Formats: sequence, C-alpha cells, structure tokens
Amino acid sequence: MTRREFMAKASSFSALCVGLPQIARRVAPRGVVRAAKPFKYSGRIVPMRDIHTESKWSG
Repeated sequence: MTRREFMAKASSFSALCVGLPQIARRVAPRGVVRAAKPFKYSGRIVPMRDIHTESKWSG
C-alpha cells in the first residue's frame, strides 16, 4: 500500500468517525416531554416545533 492510498483511507475513516455520531443524534428518536401549566400562567401552552426547520422572522 502506498502512502497516498493509506492517507486516503485514513482520512475517509476519520471523517466517518467524526460524522457518524452527528448523524446518529439527528436520527435518534427524541423523548416526549409534557408541559405542566402553572396556575399563575394565564396564556396557553403551544407544543414545540421541529428545531431543524427554519423559522419566519418578524420585523
């Protein structure tokens, strides 16, 4: 194996080791959290939206 082939394999392996946990974090199911409405809070509780979608900014 030449040095160039080794470096190509090593760099692809290191990129895989770095990127795989990030992908696994997005794919893993998230736990469901229920909000308890305090008695003093007069507004309504709205369910959370997906954090990966882009929001519409006002102003």
